[in-house]
Amino acid sequence: MVDNSSFPKRGSYGVNGGVFDATMDDKGTLTMVGSFTQYNNKISASRILRLKTSGELDTEFNAGVGADNTIYKIVPVGNKFYLIGSFLNYKGQQTNNIVLINADGSVDPSFKAKSFTGDSRLLSGIG
Repeated sequence: MVDNSSFPKRGSYGVNGGVFDATMDDKGTLTMVGSFTQYNNKISASRILRLKTSGELDTEFNAGVGADNTIYKIVPVGNKFYLIGSFLNYKGQQTNNIVLINADGSVDPSFKAKSFTGDSRLLSGIG
């Protein structure tokens, strides 16, 4: 069982912005997305981070510079994740509001998103 008392909360500890979606894998790690840019007031989180079952940051997940704007939705597909939001770049690569990432946070180059118009929150089911 996961002890959720240690998971990030908005404020001086945890994340410094909103958490809009999260998914837990079969090992109990929790990957969260949102508008936050820091974890525990000092670690760059760039709108995505993964926590171990202990609530500690999982350093095996490396999103690098992450997304350049809010991520609204994370959708697990096998051991990969689709990220959907109002971002145009993820890890310095153009993404057009949607990207497929590997379990380690790297971009899966096999997925190439087409550009679309409209509010990305509608695509993510939030709007």
